[in-house]
Amino acid sequence: MEDYYVSYALLTEKQSVTAERIYISRAMTPLGEAGKELCRFETDLPDFQTFIKYRKHQIVTCLMRQGVLVRSYETSRNAVISREAVWITLPPVGIKVAFNDGVVIVREVKSEK
Repeated sequence: MEDYYVSYALLTEKQSVTAERIYISRAMTPLGEAGKELCRFETDLPDFQTFIKYRKHQIVTCLMRQGVLVRSYETSRNAVISREAVWITLPPVGIKVAFNDGVVIVREVKSEK
């Protein structure tokens, strides 16, 4: 299993997506023991790096089921909203990834107690 960090941010203004960032990077040091399985994907891609390149949204969607932060900002004058912005954020989270025979398994990292 390989260790990775994943983070995600999406900004909407006036109900339109104006910015999106996805970061998936290999951890420089081991993150700890693998915990429960979060998701599993079947793929015909040759390795995990290629999977990240073409299907990173699948991993983000999987991790968002665990919870996200939502921040909303509004600017109003005379009871009329002139600007509304919503940030949806997945803070950096450590995961364990196994890639074997066309199957990607994403597991959480057990928290130290």
